[in-house]
Amino acid sequence: MRDLLDVVHRNSTHLRGIVDDLLDVAALDSGHTPLDVGTVTVAARPGGGTRAEVRLPVTGHD
Repeated sequence: MRDLLDVVHRNSTHLRGIVDDLLDVAALDSGHTPLDVGTVTVAARPGGGTRAEVRLPVTGHD
C-alpha cells in the first residue's frame, strides 16, 4: 500500500508541475505576465551534454 501511495504522490507532483507550466504559458500568452527576452549562455556539463535552465518569477497563482 505504501508503494502505491508513493507512486500517486510522485505522479501528482509531476502533474502539478505540468499544470503550473501551462498556467505560466497562459499568463505569458494573455499578456498578464511580461516577458523580458535576453541572451542565455549555455555551457557544457562535466561528463558531456549541455543543459540550460532559466527560472522566471511568475506571480498570480500558487
